[in-house]
Amino acid sequence: MRCWQRPAVLLCFFYLVGLSTTLSHIVYYIHLSGTVAGDGYRQQSNIRIGTALAVLTQFSFVTAVWLCYTQCLWRNLQRKPMSPRALNAAFGANESILSLANTEMLRRFKLGSALALLAWCLLLPAFFTPSTLYILPSTRRSVVDQMVPQPAISNSSDGHRFAYSPPTQRNLTYLAADEPRTFAGPRTALSLVSTAASALGEILPLPAPHEHASYNTTFFGPAVRCGPANASAEALIDGFLRQKMAQPLGSAREADNAYYAFVPVRVNGTLAPVSKPRDRAPSNATNEVWISLSRYVDDDDEDDGGSPRQGGLRPRARQRLVCELWNASYHVAVSWDHGVQSVCGSLLLLGRVGFSAAGEAVAATDMAKHAYSAFMWVITDQVVGSLSWYEDAALEQQERTPQNHKALLPDFEKWSDAKPSASRDKKPPADRRRSVPEVSEAGASAPAPGAAQFGVIDTQLEHNVLLGCDDLDVFFDFSQRLYSFDTSRLKGLKEQRRRDKAVAGGLPLGKLIQQLAFNVTVSLLHNELLTQPAQTSVEMIDDVNRYGYLVLGLLIPYALANLFTLAVVLLGCYSYFKHGPMPGKSFSDVARVLRDPEVMDSLDQSQCSLRVVEVERRLSFRCDESSGGSRKTSVWASAEKC
Repeated sequence: MRCWQRPAVLLCFFYLVGLSTTLSHIVYYIHLSGTVAGDGYRQQSNIRIGTALAVLTQFSFVTAVWLCYTQCLWRNLQRKPMSPRALNAAFGANESILSLANTEMLRRFKLGSALALLAWCLLLPAFFTPSTLYILPSTRRSVVDQMVPQPAISNSSDGHRFAYSPPTQRNLTYLAADEPRTFAGPRTALSLVSTAASALGEILPLPAPHEHASYNTTFFGPAVRCGPANASAEALIDGFLRQKMAQPLGSAREADNAYYAFVPVRVNGTLAPVSKPRDRAPSNATNEVWISLSRYVDDDDEDDGGSPRQGGLRPRARQRLVCELWNASYHVAVSWDHGVQSVCGSLLLLGRVGFSAAGEAVAATDMAKHAYSAFMWVITDQVVGSLSWYEDAALEQQERTPQNHKALLPDFEKWSDAKPSASRDKKPPADRRRSVPEVSEAGASAPAPGAAQFGVIDTQLEHNVLLGCDDLDVFFDFSQRLYSFDTSRLKGLKEQRRRDKAVAGGLPLGKLIQQLAFNVTVSLLHNELLTQPAQTSVEMIDDVNRYGYLVLGLLIPYALANLFTLAVVLLGCYSYFKHGPMPGKSFSDVARVLRDPEVMDSLDQSQCSLRVVEVERRLSFRCDESSGGSRKTSVWASAEKC
């Protein structure tokens, strides 16, 4: 190997080491990017690895630059003389950056000054490149097969969980498989789910497999479909409404009706309306609810959300609806994000489901029909009733005095404080929501005398989300009849009515009832006693920390360092080839440059031990040589001590 090749190979070696550690650092951070950070120990370990690679890169590049700097230093001294002060700065440039403050060195050794500045600047990337690795919040998705709940209402063997169906005969074995049973009504568990979902206007909280999870499930369940009544049903609905309005409430008569809903029941071969929540008992009812409502037919696009125009002259029309029970196939997607539930789904209607009549008994293992009828029972309990306006013509012209009001106060308090019975099997006490026949028979439950006109909410709608339906605006606008002029109505809807309408979402009544049935069906998953397990794929999402790195913050420092170092290496190799290798900055190299024969001989023999001694306040090199058992001591280059 030629003399110039060895230092050139060493120079290239250090550059290649730095280049390999640079690429290793970049590839390592690319590999870490997007991976889960793990615990604190693993995070610190990865940062240490990045720091180690950055420091190795720094050492390699800086060493290559200083090797080239030394070559250029001796080459510059051959061409330009420099003062001892400038030489001290040049030879100490790798020890202190303050050496670059020497103006003579900057003026006479421009290339060396640039190389020294570059060497010091190459220390900087090691401070920045490791810190380009950072932690960012992210998620990790995993799909597992897991058991999830499904409504058991379509399971024939689980119908007893939904329907109260006592045995048809006496003295039978408890839950015997062959016992014939008669449907009598819904179970309280089903009623509770229906009441809660109706009042909230949303699906009840479902059991979540994880804080962040989602899955799709398919099952069979009941559904309600509402549509316009046919001609025969319209005639029956109008007839039942006229009969109801003909019955007085005390001395008041029903002057107007905005809503009337009932379940048609067969009594002695004819249909009769049941407009109250039913008590549990065998009956010949239907899985239908018939509705007559008075609704506005114009589109009020005012900002108040449909408040009545001054004078209440908006055109009205009566609509008749029939809502029926269907069997349906549900496809539901459930997800949770930070515990917040989201449910969306669709259903496919399969067929109508008839009512289990009083004389129809089924086996205990085939009670799906009973369960479906129980579901429709609790839905109709939320819908039946009426919204009416009553007027007492006898009291319109009567002048009321404070004494009359005081005398009537006890009766009014007794009427307003009536509490419902704790059992559905007992007859509730008289209250303002009592049916027309009951009120007329009791007499004492009528409103206190003195009210010439008043509205009556005789339906469970006041307890559920259906109350906010736009189709019921007619009833709430009845209140403007109380005054000859109501200035408060000019400001739009009252706060509570506006809130109720916002919850209803502006849907028509038929759509709201269908949505209510959907919510109740899915809410069956809220009660584990009404569900059965089914296996499905559940996607779970965990909150994790992932690695990321600043691409530009990593690539730019390394790219600049590699570019300048490569230029320096090429310059050094050219100098080695053109001018040959120059001495280094070791003591031997400096001594050889001094050309002292005695010093050269001692150094060449490699048997000299050097130390610094003080002789007459001068510092001198002392050389102790051992040869053939004899010892020789000599002193070189004495200098006066400061």
